[in-house]
Amino acid sequence: MNPFTRTTANWHPVGLASQLPSIEDDMRIVPRCKAFNVPTNGPMERVEDIDLPGELKDQVLVFKYKGKYHAIDHQCPHSSFPLSQGNVFDIEDFGITLSAGITCPKHGWSFDLFTGQADRGNYKLKVWEVQLRDTPTPGSIDQEVWVRRKQRIAEAKNQDDSSHYDFVIVGGGTSGLVIANRLSELRDVTVAVIEAGDSVLNNHNVSTVTGYGRAFGTEIDWAYQTEDQTYAGGGKQTMRAGKAIGGTSTINGMSYTRAQKAQIDAWEHVGNKGWNWDSLFPYYKKSTRLQVPTSDQIDQGADYYIDYHGKDGPVKIGWPRAMTNSTMLPQLDETFQRLGLPFNRDANGGSMVGLTVHPNTVDREANVRHDAARAYYWPYENRSNLKIISNTYANKVIWASNAGSEAVAIGVEVTGVDGIGTIYASKEVILSAGSLKSSVLLELSGIGNPDVLSKYDIPVRVNISTVGENLQDQTNSGLSYEGNALWLGSPTFSALPSASQIFGDNVSDVASLVNASLADYARAVSKYSNGAVQEVNALNAFQLQYDLIFKSQVPYAEIVLLPIGHSFSSEYWPLLPFSRGSIHIQSADSSQPPSINPNYFMFDQDLSANAEVARYVRKAFHTAPLSNLVGEELAPGQERVPENASEPIWESWVKSNYRSNFHPVGTASMLPRDKGGVVGNDLRVYGTKNVRVVDASILPFQLCGHLTSTLYAVAERASDLIKRRYIF
Repeated sequence: MNPFTRTTANWHPVGLASQLPSIEDDMRIVPRCKAFNVPTNGPMERVEDIDLPGELKDQVLVFKYKGKYHAIDHQCPHSSFPLSQGNVFDIEDFGITLSAGITCPKHGWSFDLFTGQADRGNYKLKVWEVQLRDTPTPGSIDQEVWVRRKQRIAEAKNQDDSSHYDFVIVGGGTSGLVIANRLSELRDVTVAVIEAGDSVLNNHNVSTVTGYGRAFGTEIDWAYQTEDQTYAGGGKQTMRAGKAIGGTSTINGMSYTRAQKAQIDAWEHVGNKGWNWDSLFPYYKKSTRLQVPTSDQIDQGADYYIDYHGKDGPVKIGWPRAMTNSTMLPQLDETFQRLGLPFNRDANGGSMVGLTVHPNTVDREANVRHDAARAYYWPYENRSNLKIISNTYANKVIWASNAGSEAVAIGVEVTGVDGIGTIYASKEVILSAGSLKSSVLLELSGIGNPDVLSKYDIPVRVNISTVGENLQDQTNSGLSYEGNALWLGSPTFSALPSASQIFGDNVSDVASLVNASLADYARAVSKYSNGAVQEVNALNAFQLQYDLIFKSQVPYAEIVLLPIGHSFSSEYWPLLPFSRGSIHIQSADSSQPPSINPNYFMFDQDLSANAEVARYVRKAFHTAPLSNLVGEELAPGQERVPENASEPIWESWVKSNYRSNFHPVGTASMLPRDKGGVVGNDLRVYGTKNVRVVDASILPFQLCGHLTSTLYAVAERASDLIKRRYIF
């Protein structure tokens, strides 16, 4: 029987909702929830919601689930929780008295509900009249109730409600600002973004389109330090990441290339239903606005297929206002054609192999970098429901005290200019702090491997042993030459050869050697993680990676060609290394740096691949007509690495000259839980009701494109997934 309408209840009506004291919008702790219609094909019975008259309209939600009635007060944060298809939260978990209406266990006031019914479209609605009372036991209500009610309203007005939001996003970078922008499109939703950095809108180290590297080592660079690299020369490496509104998109190389279709399809193949190239491609387009090249830019090599690109997305992509001399591309094309690498007009349609002139994330007219902040935040900074809390560090997620089967986040503890505080979230906490921070925050919050957490006396909220594991990064090296000409403008030339094009006639032998080593790789990764990564899961991942490289023939390396001034240099990196590392906390104190170990060159194949790509690059520079454009080799130089140098000589040079490519992924992988996943295909952290991760840490495998493009697309799709939870 409906407990709100049973005849035995001792109801004492005091008036309709329209007669209650006015509830002013500016003192609401959470905004009015409009998402009350529940599809009839969901797990709930067809008693979907209520529609209240008067000032309390859209405040109280009542629904029936598994034969029980449940009620939620959407104004009081102590008893509210969003309802959506597939996500039902029993208010009894908050200790609310169900038999006599709904009661806030903190405030002490509650509502009694009577029933009526109305039809609206394809949904059935229950219309409830609200009766205010003071205690869980129905009884007489007098003027004292109204006085206490008014006192509470006055007290609420005097409190600082600026720390209460619907969604709290940790990290105002590439992914976080996308989520913040899209969620704040909903006028009844409040969004806060916690960002350790500040505005760099007028920072010339950021905005200058030729300024790559200028921000490195400054206050806007996290400059994470790795552990000593056992397999890669023994020294530490610096991993760059942006500490600013806009995140790493403010300091990266601005290159805009996506991924090979087979790589994105692999996400679904391993169990992430709905994540494939066809589902992500519209979001690549949604996030971008192609600036169609001018006739001069076309003459200098800019090319595209219009169907691959968005027309009115936030992120402007295009070619630099001043591109490299128009004579350069034909000579590069002829050179690489002789090496068996074709020209690729546009690498952003899912087929990347070839020589290409890729676009950048630039605003051509303004001649500035177009980072995530310029795209997703600054044009919208005046939204009243969107706030960036800058110069503030997230310490950990704060959990509700209920002991339910899933952990419920209620906010984030932060350290800001005024000390330690809490930013409260009534709906969700979303971690978008990057591959080198989000998994650390999970561990600090009690989500991770108990063996790691116990070292620092952190109570385990959710046991996920793979948090912080599966760290993958690429290694960057380069060759440089004296130039025989003067080159002006900004080059955007990239060669993306496959394994067959790199290894030539030896590719079958290399493939056989790698395939025979996969089981050893898996055992080594499992051993390194002390069993946190299961050997069978590592082996399956390596087999998939092998198939991508040697069967699907995705790009094996990227070679960036940089004719600038009187020199001609190149940077290159093998795209899919097998080495796996980790990142873990070293203290319960969030201000202490984590232990970051990418395990560069953990496997000989990764080191050999780096050396082989270097030989390929040298071969290209020795092939006409490119050979006619350069003079003496400056790095590594013939003295250091002679023309017919042995493998050990090449590998020694690589280990002494490589750096991180600043593309870390995988530390909170989107995979089925039994395959080592940290988040599911809804990007929700396993074992939690309302914590998601949306950044590069969820990418289960390394990609062949630059990460920024895919992170924008993933965050756009994630935004729609989140919206669908609250809007039917």
